[in-house]
Amino acid sequence: MNKCYNLSVRHLNNLLIFLSLSALLYCTDWPQFRGNDSLTGVSSEALPGILKTAWTFDSGDKILNQPVIAGGRVFTAGEKKISALEAASGKIIWEFKKEAAGSSVGSIKSSPVVKNGVLYAGDASGEVYALEAGSGKKLWSFKTDSQIVTSLIVFGGNIIFGTYEGSFLAISAADGKTAWTADIGFPIYASPSIYDGKALLTSCDGVLRFIDLKNGETADSVSVGSYLASSPAVFDGKFYLASLKGEFSCIDLKSKEAAWSVTGTEGTETYASPAADGTGVIFADRDGNVACLGAKDGKKTWGFNAGSSVDSSPVISGEYIYFGTDAGLIFGLNKKDGSVAWKYEAGGHISGSPAVSEGRLFIGSSDGILYCFK
Repeated sequence: MNKCYNLSVRHLNNLLIFLSLSALLYCTDWPQFRGNDSLTGVSSEALPGILKTAWTFDSGDKILNQPVIAGGRVFTAGEKKISALEAASGKIIWEFKKEAAGSSVGSIKSSPVVKNGVLYAGDASGEVYALEAGSGKKLWSFKTDSQIVTSLIVFGGNIIFGTYEGSFLAISAADGKTAWTADIGFPIYASPSIYDGKALLTSCDGVLRFIDLKNGETADSVSVGSYLASSPAVFDGKFYLASLKGEFSCIDLKSKEAAWSVTGTEGTETYASPAADGTGVIFADRDGNVACLGAKDGKKTWGFNAGSSVDSSPVISGEYIYFGTDAGLIFGLNKKDGSVAWKYEAGGHISGSPAVSEGRLFIGSSDGILYCFK
């Protein structure tokens, strides 16, 4: 009886530990760049058009990327540290200072990711590290030979990312050991989206590669005709991308042929990733242009100029579209016609994308302020 009782207690304790870690991932979480593996930038929640400031947090560090939200916590990364806050109040829970923890100092330009109670981040020094999401304790680190500007994605037990020197890697999420490496040979700026067990990877050679996530081999490739720095979105078998030359395109992933391609402002660079929900695709560029194109035919539904460069990838939430600008403005546009529903003047310029979770919008600025609106 006692033996069985002890066994049951041990199983119960293990179950409680698992549930507590699982609680760090809610159905309304935004745990990675663009919210999901397809990088659609679409929230399942519908925010109101007009938002009010819930709280602000001064990180004392530049915020150049998108925060991530998991289990009621928001995680923001800067040049020298990662902070975990209560999403509802902005109260700080823990800070991971990279120098103090023995990690190389390198700006985190891309978004971290939270999976199974662990936060993973990569920086400009080429280091990837894993932290307990609950405590900030460092679990392991992995060093590459080049800076990491792509956001990390966790898939099939591995962390997937690319480097500036053109390496595309998968390392174990459990211990950071290398699973496989693919030599692309060109700088990789754009984060890969996941489709049918493959990473859809673009680089500075104008080629879309279908990388088998089991072994890192290229299963297929398609020329997209131009360099890409923004991360493409996948929705319903369609691949939406924006080139550095101001070209907006859609590729059918079944036929691997272009469904449509249009030119925005010719020669205007695009670093913001598109948002796609099946009805429209939202693109933005460095001339401040934000446009909604038809998902099926690429026809322009409306256009809006924000007055300054838009590197902040737009997010669709219900009937509204949210993004920030280089001038430090945060906009909420009506998805139907592109009219301004809401605008907020922040301090520093904004290059990171918004994130939406639990009825709130989170976005950081270059002066180190993390904003929460609801």
